[in-house]
Amino acid sequence: MENQARLAIRIISLIACCLGCAHCALGQDCSGQATLSRQGVVSLIVKKIKKTTGQVIEGSGTGFIITPQGYLITADHIVARDASIDEVKIVGAIGSLFASTSALRVIDEDKSSDVALLKFLDESHLYIPIKLGDPWDVPIGASLCSIGFSAPLNVDFHATVGSLSSPSGQDDVHGVNNLWTTQLPSNVGESGSPVIRLPDKGVVGIKYGGENPATVQNINYIIPINLAGPLMSKYAGIFIPRAASNATPLVANVSVQKIDGDQQTIPLGDWKEFRAKVVDTNGKPVPGAKVAWRTPAGGSLTFVSETDANGVATATNLYTFPTVGEYTQTATVVGKDTPIGFVDASKVPIQGSIASFAFAQK
Repeated sequence: MENQARLAIRIISLIACCLGCAHCALGQDCSGQATLSRQGVVSLIVKKIKKTTGQVIEGSGTGFIITPQGYLITADHIVARDASIDEVKIVGAIGSLFASTSALRVIDEDKSSDVALLKFLDESHLYIPIKLGDPWDVPIGASLCSIGFSAPLNVDFHATVGSLSSPSGQDDVHGVNNLWTTQLPSNVGESGSPVIRLPDKGVVGIKYGGENPATVQNINYIIPINLAGPLMSKYAGIFIPRAASNATPLVANVSVQKIDGDQQTIPLGDWKEFRAKVVDTNGKPVPGAKVAWRTPAGGSLTFVSETDANGVATATNLYTFPTVGEYTQTATVVGKDTPIGFVDASKVPIQGSIASFAFAQK
């Protein structure tokens, strides 16, 4: 009888396990979202022409349409130009690598967040926008799905599933912070792809890229969609859905502007001020906003200060380095409930744009 009881318990456990796995598999299914969103996803081919030599540098990526008028979002590093580039030509194919292409232009960029807003030049018809989701209500372990293209690998429209590992991450090499870490695989050409929270909860992120697989395993990043919010609201009149009622309320649709401290030199062992201004979409100062100041190379803490009546926040007590070098200081608007003073950076909810200050210690 005892053996039979144990056997029965084991069978029940196996059935429960199978049912649980079936539920997980269902939760990870992205076919419905891929089908519904396909006509809102764009394969981007980019040609950058050098001033002096006329050399053409070709690249590719993915973007997604956010308005019927043809505005779309992508990762800025796909379309960004430097001083050596004279012209950038972009064409997009909707829904397939092999669809007919149409020209686009860059409307604006937020290099600090690696976000760019593009627009189709063809205004003869309406476009199909993709559904946007709530980036403030994505828990660790949430199921995610990216949909896009990999033109260099000749991989047409496809879906990839994974989960959110952490709502924090940064690319120190390129100075991009406030990323999310994910297990979504990332291939060349997929940068800028929309990342959807499953099931059918809309786009919550933008595919960024990953760490070198030769050195680390399955560490990839996405840009939370709220970092595209200032560009989307300013030019396209699109506002990202607000946080759920049980989420921490954040300051929405604001941007951070540098005032003092950029390109300054700080003597070793000394300190000079950094100041930034927080403004709304109409350019008006925002008093009482919380601003997190962080030196990414300097450790895991961030210093939080509050804007005054003129919307100005000041950093007065930050990490400085005992060695000569060039560094970056960032200022970012964070949740209103964030305490003033030093806070663990991984626990600071980030919203809006980032101002990056370069400084040297000598």
